[in-house]
This record gives sequence, structure tokens and C-alpha cells, in this order.
Amino acid sequence: MMRKVLLQLMTLIILSSFVIYKTRNSDGMVCGIDYVSFKVGEQATFKVYYHWGLLWIPAGEVTFNVRKGEYYGIPVYHFYGEGRTYKSYEWFYKVRDVYESWVDTATFKPYKFRRDVYEGGYTLLEELEFDYKRNKVWSRRDRQPKPEPFDINPCTYDVMTAMYIVRSIDFSDLEPGDSFVVEVFLDKGLYKIPVYFVGREILKTDHGKFRTIVFEPTLIAGTIFKEGAKMRVWATDDKNHLVLQVASPIIVGEIRAEIKSFKNLKYPLTSRIDDS
Repeated sequence: MMRKVLLQLMTLIILSSFVIYKTRNSDGMVCGIDYVSFKVGEQATFKVYYHWGLLWIPAGEVTFNVRKGEYYGIPVYHFYGEGRTYKSYEWFYKVRDVYESWVDTATFKPYKFRRDVYEGGYTLLEELEFDYKRNKVWSRRDRQPKPEPFDINPCTYDVMTAMYIVRSIDFSDLEPGDSFVVEVFLDKGLYKIPVYFVGREILKTDHGKFRTIVFEPTLIAGTIFKEGAKMRVWATDDKNHLVLQVASPIIVGEIRAEIKSFKNLKYPLTSRIDDS
């Protein structure tokens, strides 16, 4: 089971950010942004735990960075995420996952997505090239000689791009019970993820108390997640929309990710509560 939990280490945090997305097209698909909630230099690190019985077992960490870059001379945001297990667990199972996206700073459309995965001896190198003029994405895996084309929609994103786009939506008019759908391309397929807005709560963290917004995306059933299970996410109720905590049930136990550190946020953390 621990092996399967670690396989989800990156996906857990990435999917957690989908829940903040509100803007929708006529088909109910989330699409577009209202403002930029981040800046170059932002960094956030999460600590991931596996809950089994009475034990909370530290499994690893995930770190996300916003970098400045170019893609064939075009200014881009270079989103970089890395997940790794702690050394104390690497005798049993080692994870080194890297997810990257190169995204146009004006349109917020991705040009390229790349993931380089090492998980217990299993390796995968995948690259996606997006062509929104033809609504196509070109996928190349490992030693595949030619990229394979797939159809996408105008509002289909890779998982890294979606994470930052959804943070840049004004959702102040959301009410408990509101729902919407996000769409991402991953593993040669399109995935539509229903998301439900739960409400607002006060959350206590190692960095203090925060006013938060709470969401629940519905998870896809499989070897890890139960059918119909929902991941619960707490994010700061301010313009940063910084994810603070994620909790997800699995077939045996629970996964939890908590914010460990962050820096270079674009906006003040007005959601933090001063107890003094």
C-alpha cells in the first residue's frame, strides 16, 4: 500500500489546486483567468503523510516553483514541480518525480509539458506539445520515435498549468453546493473532474490560523481511490489562493498533505488571523 501511496505523491498536490477554478464556458467547462495570483520566484513546499491505523507516517515532500523562461524566444512562465521520498524510506521505495510546464505569459496557454518519473525502479519520460489552433496535443513517451496526436478542447490544460491557472480566478460569489468541471490531458486521455464548493472554514496550521475556502473534487476510482470519494482541500481565502492542506481517502487509510514552507507570494496573506 505504501508503494501505491507514493505513486500518487505528485498527483495529490497537483489535483488539489483544481478546486479553485470557477470561470466556465457555455458547456460548464472551466476556462480562462481573472487575474494573476502568483509571481516569478514563488515557492511552496508540502509535506505528505500516509495515515494508517493510529499512525501518521511521513512519506515525502512536493515543491513547486514559478520561474521565468523562454520558449523559442517567447516569454513564458516555467512551472517546476518536484516530488521525492524521504531518505529514511528509500531503502523500501524511492520516488523522484519532476513535472514542468512552459506557459505563455499573455494567454496562459501551455506550449509544452514534461514529466520525468522515477518510482521504485519504474521510469517514464513524457513530453506534450500543445497546438490550440488545431486543438491538438502531441504526446511523446520515452523512446517513442514519433509524437502521437490527440484531440483536445480550447480549455484543456496539462496538470501543472491548471494548478496555476485555477489560482487566478475570482470566485468571491461562490456559494456552498456550487459545482463545476475541470479538464486536463494526462496519460493519453482527457479527464473531466467534477468539483464541489463546500464553504469557508478557519484552519490552524504550523504557520498560524487562516480563513480558508474548502473544496471537494471527485476522484477517479481505481487501485488507490474509492469509487465516488472526494478529496478535501483548504486554500487561503485571499488573492493568493495558496493551498494549505489536502486530505484524501484511499482504499486503505488516508493521504494528507500540509504546507511546510512558502515564500515570495504576490499578495499579502490577508487571510491569516492575528490572535494577539
